[in-house]
Amino acid sequence: MAELNYYEPYEGALHLPRPLRDLVQENRDGMIEAMKNIMLKSPDIYERKNAAFCLGQIGAERAIPYLDQALGQERVEGVREAAGAALGTLRSVSSDKGFSDAERARVMYALYKNRPIHIPTYPGETPVVQVSDTKESTPTTPAKAEPKKSKCFIATAACGNPFAPEVLIRAGCRLRAA
Repeated sequence: MAELNYYEPYEGALHLPRPLRDLVQENRDGMIEAMKNIMLKSPDIYERKNAAFCLGQIGAERAIPYLDQALGQERVEGVREAAGAALGTLRSVSSDKGFSDAERARVMYALYKNRPIHIPTYPGETPVVQVSDTKESTPTTPAKAEPKKSKCFIATAACGNPFAPEVLIRAGCRLRAA
């Protein structure tokens, strides 16, 4: 069975000469530098977004300052969300800690989509599926209104604490904008 290519979703927007997985295997540090430059300097929104995802998928903790910088300077929400998901991924399941491409892809996708996830505490840990109360509504029983969340999920994942000052500041900005 062929190994999955977790870099494939990012290749189209980055206009690379060869498959990204091959380029990362040949020169990981060079690709981190290239993705950093694309993420921080490209005028193309999709290139910046996909470069952020790529940095998260490569999994090197040395990309954390670049993602922090992108979060500070980026104005496009989708790019900021991708950088936040990559940042949370690197802080929790980096390759430097021994986590696999599959584990990083699963965590990064959940963080980006703002879905509940069990972050593994050690490489190879079996994921725990979180089941929520899925009581369906019928014409006679209206759907239960979702309570408004007051914390920023991506910032919480990136900082590791829902009460960190960075999380509270971002949550306050988001609540004022709503």
